[in-house]
Amino acid sequence: MRIVWVLTLLTVTLIVGVAAGYMVSRSIDSPGIKAATELGSTIRDIYEGPDNVSKVGRLTALYADDAVIDDLANGDHFEGEFEREWANKAFLGTPNLDMVIEELIVGDGVLAMRWVATGTNGKGDEFKMPGVTTFELDGGLIAHERYYYNERQAPMF
Repeated sequence: MRIVWVLTLLTVTLIVGVAAGYMVSRSIDSPGIKAATELGSTIRDIYEGPDNVSKVGRLTALYADDAVIDDLANGDHFEGEFEREWANKAFLGTPNLDMVIEELIVGDGVLAMRWVATGTNGKGDEFKMPGVTTFELDGGLIAHERYYYNERQAPMF
């Protein structure tokens, strides 16, 4: 009887393991995972590239026309074209702005990244500001962005 119990337990464990493996492999192939992975690579290329002038157009092209952006450090909420205004101010107002993405976490239609921005603000003060940004995607474009950082470390462009 004990052998039957052990064999039953092993069979159930095997079935659960195979089912879990199948579900994981299916989720890796999902369009949402692929879109988030591609977006993460594109954002890393843009942020870590050398030319701040070209970053503005490349970055804003990733957003849906009706994108929502929440700056959770100071409670700002924006919709629509705000990202272009922010990108112009950040990348063009801080010519030596350097952003390094330290970690990307990809989910089905979502992306999170941990980053560090460094540079010199408009007053000539150097800054180093770590933060986290999350993105929700719709149709491969950013539909909702939320970013978190320590406001005291933020450069005043």
